[in-house]
Amino acid sequence: MTDRRFPYTLISSGINEQRSRAVLDAFEVMAAEFDFSVLMQRDSSEISTEALPLAIHDRSLEEFISEDGLPEEAVRRLIDQVWGLHEEKGTDDGVALGLSLIGIRPHFEHWWQQEPEGPHDTHRLTVYANEHLFEDEAVLLNSKVQNAAKTMVDATKRWSQETRFELGAEFESTLNLGMAGRSNAFAQPMGATVLPGSGTTLSMGTMARGVAYLAQTVEPVLPQMGTALGCAATARGHSFLSLHGELLP
Repeated sequence: MTDRRFPYTLISSGINEQRSRAVLDAFEVMAAEFDFSVLMQRDSSEISTEALPLAIHDRSLEEFISEDGLPEEAVRRLIDQVWGLHEEKGTDDGVALGLSLIGIRPHFEHWWQQEPEGPHDTHRLTVYANEHLFEDEAVLLNSKVQNAAKTMVDATKRWSQETRFELGAEFESTLNLGMAGRSNAFAQPMGATVLPGSGTTLSMGTMARGVAYLAQTVEPVLPQMGTALGCAATARGHSFLSLHGELLP
C-alpha cells in the first residue's frame, strides 16, 4: 500500500490539537484505500465502463452518437479524439475523422469534381463500412450502422452544402492468384438504403460475414466479371457493394 502520511504540520497552528489530528488521521486512512487516478479521466483508458455515459456528456459527444448507441470500443475512440472532432466540425477532414472512429471510410466528390459538373454547392459522399461495428448484428450493413453513419455525418458535415449519401461495404481479403485466379469482382446495385434483413447477400470467401440489403432494383450497374491470371502470387483485393440513395432513419 502506498504511504500516504499527512504530517500534522499541515494543520494550522490555531487548530492543531487532538480533534483536528484525529480528523486528519481518519482522512489518511480513507485516502490510503482510494485510487485517486479514477478521478483524473484524462483519456479513455482511465474511464471505467460505468463512467462512460458521464464522460460522453462531459465531452459533449452526444451529437456524434445515434440513438442506437455505439459499442464501448468505439465510444472510447471518440473520447480520445474529442478535441479533433469538435475542432474539425464542418469540414471534410472532420467528417473523415468522425467516420473513421466508427470503422467507416468516406469518399468525397464535390460538384466541381463530377462529370458532368453537378449542381452548385453540392457534394456526393460515399461511405464504406469496413468494420463489423455491432457484433450482435448478423450483417454488416445493418440499421444500426446506417444510423451511426448518418448521425456522424450530420454532426460533422458542412451544412452550407447539400449532401447526397451513398452507403457501401468494403472488404479486404487475400487473393491467391494462381493459374485459375480470377480478378476482383465489383457489384453496384441501385436502390434506397433501407433497413436490412433480407434480400441479396454478398459474402467474401475467407470472411464469415455477409452483407444483406434491400434495394428498389437489384440489377447491377456493373456485372461481376473476372479475368484468368497466369501469375502465382498473393495480392490484396477489395469488393464493394454500393447502395445509392439517401440513408433512411
